Amino acid sequence: MLGNLGNILDFRRRKNTRDLFSEEDRKSKRLTNQSRRPSSLAMILGFITLGLLGLGLRLYNIEFPGVVTFDEAYFAYFGVLYARGEYFFDIHPPMAKLVYGALVKAADFNLTDPNVYEKLGHPYSTSTYTYVRAVPAVLSAATGTLAFLIPNELGLSFLGCLLPAIFVLFDGAFHVMTTKILTDSFLWFFQAASIYFALRLWNMEDEMKEEDGRPEEPFYGSPLLRKWQWWLLVLLSGLMMGHTVSVKWTGCGVIGAIGLRQMWRAFHHVLPAYAPSRLMGIKKPEEYYDQLFHAKKKRSSVD
Repeated sequence: MLGNLGNILDFRRRKNTRDLFSEEDRKSKRLTNQSRRPSSLAMILGFITLGLLGLGLRLYNIEFPGVVTFDEAYFAYFGVLYARGEYFFDIHPPMAKLVYGALVKAADFNLTDPNVYEKLGHPYSTSTYTYVRAVPAVLSAATGTLAFLIPNELGLSFLGCLLPAIFVLFDGAFHVMTTKILTDSFLWFFQAASIYFALRLWNMEDEMKEEDGRPEEPFYGSPLLRKWQWWLLVLLSGLMMGHTVSVKWTGCGVIGAIGLRQMWRAFHHVLPAYAPSRLMGIKKPEEYYDQLFHAKKKRSSVD
């Protein structure tokens, strides 16, 4: 019996030693990543340059072709129906098409005969269709800047941040799909924003733990501003995930990936007592999604 007790104690001692080394390894890795990260000035200049470059690439010659192209036959038509307040069935959630409904109404589309937008190659009745196309184009340019910021949160170098952004901005298929009246720009932008805010939230928690020296309480000794920043990141990540799944159901993959990682951190990496506040970011997308459908139903009943 004493021999078994000695084996148990020896196992616990070796386990604690492994945990100690693993924690030291994690700290060393974080320090290495911080030293490898580009300076704030380089990130700001890169962000501005890539943003302007993305806008120039997306908005140049956006009026071509001046006819209904690709799936604009669906989404321009759906936008007109939303602007008219008419009910119709669609397999996708309504968020992006609600935006298009407001845009086509502001752009003075032909609302009296929405069927003309169902015909591929049909010319637009007004040149203001370019304003509607500009919205997904701007979101596409913003996705390129997020592709620049996300690797920075992962601890990559400036070149490691620059390459993904270049791949996104100069991809021909991505350019074509995001300069038309389609919903893909909305989906990809909100997916990238969800990932960015989630990574920023987790990095901030790790920074607060190291600064405070109290791993069981990341808020201990932190300034009030840091607490508000933390809550803001929780809400933003939840809202971006809610926007993602409110555009297309394929956005559930992002919620699943971020949610699993967040649950692991909430119950293992940080004190479980703070799990409810962290899991609120996972609950927020569901609430936002439900509110969109209630708003749609209420508007249809009023019209």
